[in-house]
Amino acid sequence: MTKSKIKPIHQKKTSSKIFIIAMIAFPLLYFAFFYAFISIKTIIDTFFVPNIYGESIGFNPQFYKQIFTDLKLQNFNGVTLKVSFFNTFYAILINLIILPISIIIAYAFYKKCAGRNFFRVIFYLPSVISTVALVMAYEYLIGDNGPISNVIQSIFGPVDILSGQTGNNHFWGAVIFFSVFVGFGTNVVLLNGAMLRIPNEVIESARVDGMGFWRQLWNVVIPLIMPTITTWLIMITTSVFGFFLVPLLLGPATADYGWTSTIPMIIYNVTASQEASNIAYAQTLGLLFSLVILPISLIVRWVCEKFTPEVSY
Repeated sequence: MTKSKIKPIHQKKTSSKIFIIAMIAFPLLYFAFFYAFISIKTIIDTFFVPNIYGESIGFNPQFYKQIFTDLKLQNFNGVTLKVSFFNTFYAILINLIILPISIIIAYAFYKKCAGRNFFRVIFYLPSVISTVALVMAYEYLIGDNGPISNVIQSIFGPVDILSGQTGNNHFWGAVIFFSVFVGFGTNVVLLNGAMLRIPNEVIESARVDGMGFWRQLWNVVIPLIMPTITTWLIMITTSVFGFFLVPLLLGPATADYGWTSTIPMIIYNVTASQEASNIAYAQTLGLLFSLVILPISLIVRWVCEKFTPEVSY
């Protein structure tokens, strides 16, 4: 008969400590290098003027002065900086349009509507297809001599949707429509997952109380999934930082980019030149834009947490 080996208590504690350290080491290193180090270095670089080789030649906050001057003059290398700033907030508008529609679609799936498996694939399909490919197909449909463009022109007369010229409101309408159309996939999956966690007894109780389809959604389902909705509302405010790919791909190659550009697009285009002074300008612009978005995100978070009911089931 063999005796079972029992580890001493101190060995168990040591093993637990090693496991905990191993689990938190990678996220801490990731945070230290990709967030803390890069953020601190970026802030420092914005206060030092680089030469043509990217080497610092002294402390001078000239890039901050230049950005405020560009905002006042509304012009930077052919880009209307002030208009680009407001264009960036189309990202928030797009997500605010997507959210209620996503809730209704997810609720329809939750209620096991006919053809839900087919529609679930259709709504999620744009999320797994390259955005570049989708934009190219969309541009073909609404561009010059495109099928949709020809129909619109036959009804309303000559309309150049993607011209991007000053005062052309059709361009941003096309961007918003496309972004909304391809933006349901992940949102519907997350919201539907939150709804599936609702106990069946709660829905049965609502039915017994005489609640119909829409009243169940408004009075029962939405309050119970508010933590998920709150998280999504907070994420909406940060969506502005990545809003450049669709306007960049749909926008004309040569035009007044002030009407079709966003702040992230300016940062992308300026950085692409690989000139040290332009990169420092882009860093400063990104930092100032972050300082604008940060209080907005904090306010949205405070409001959401204040009015979101505590849910546990």
